[in-house]
Amino acid sequence: MTSEQLKGMNKEERHKYMAEHQEEIQKLKQQEAANQKDLAKVRDVMKDVTEGLRASISIARKAGIAKSQIIIDPGIGFGKSFEQNYELLRKLPELAKLGYPLLVGTSRKGFLGATLARDGKSAPVEERLWATAASVTASILAGAHIVRVHDVAEMAQVARVADCLLDPANCRNFR
Repeated sequence: MTSEQLKGMNKEERHKYMAEHQEEIQKLKQQEAANQKDLAKVRDVMKDVTEGLRASISIARKAGIAKSQIIIDPGIGFGKSFEQNYELLRKLPELAKLGYPLLVGTSRKGFLGATLARDGKSAPVEERLWATAASVTASILAGAHIVRVHDVAEMAQVARVADCLLDPANCRNFR
């Protein structure tokens, strides 16, 4: 089944299908893409995202998806304001407390371009590497288990250093 076919199903149908077909890992979004646009209007983005993730987790678990197959993603950059994206990054440890692996995708996102804006113009995508590196480091230090990136080789180095900051004794394994 393609992702396009999955998109045609409602949330319960998708979760049931994925559970029945034993997909190795399920990435759950806190809201459907159509609802993402409204998140920037939310006053308490952390509460909204946390409630949405809890609801998605509940649906997935009721559909028979094992806890070990669930990954949560706060949806940074999707329908959120500049400030809300930074708030979510700052509060990732709260999401990590939900007890599921946390995926964060900040690579080249618009809010990073806006942060680096010059003369009122957002920095172009190709000039967001270092901002991505900073946000990847912050995400890992705040509890992200998985980071979605475009510049894999560069961000693998960033992730290695962040992992060493978290557990210097484990850095010996990199040598």
